[in-house]
Amino acid sequence: MAYLIARQFDKPGCIAIKSEAGDKLKEQARRLAKMTIHTGVQVSVVYNEEDFEEYAPQTIYEDHDDFFTEVLDLAEW
Repeated sequence: MAYLIARQFDKPGCIAIKSEAGDKLKEQARRLAKMTIHTGVQVSVVYNEEDFEEYAPQTIYEDHDDFFTEVLDLAEW
């Protein structure tokens, strides 16, 4: 299990979605990173739940569409 996360560099916390590790997750992370480049949003994949705690507080989304919409909102699209 892994988390796809997005956060603003200058603010605490992150938004995340839990996902299966693999190529699909890597592609989603790449796509989001390209869409948010130069916006102050960091997109990462965290594989270890202990590392995920570093990004507290977290808002975890269940729906991919809601998560992607929120990431774009963070990037002020």
